[in-house]
Amino acid sequence: MVADLFHFGHVAFLKQASAFGDYLLVGIMSDASVRANKRMPIMTMEERVASLSGCRYVNEVIPDAPWTMNADFMEQHAIDLINSVCIPSTLSR
Repeated sequence: MVADLFHFGHVAFLKQASAFGDYLLVGIMSDASVRANKRMPIMTMEERVASLSGCRYVNEVIPDAPWTMNADFMEQHAIDLINSVCIPSTLSR
């Protein structure tokens, strides 16, 4: 997750993602990864981690997560499920 300028849409996605299990671990991509794959982030990775850590639906934040998920990272962090798509019609406001 990039989570730059953390906002309601991010919270809604995380709320939805938290319903898939009893522990929500969120990976934050590095500034270099975001810059290479999207654009220059406005907030630093450390600021994005701090913002996301304050969300009540998130149990743990992992900085410097890979842009593309891989089996080694999943095994290292005991990840069972990856949720990377949010369906807006299922969000409640």
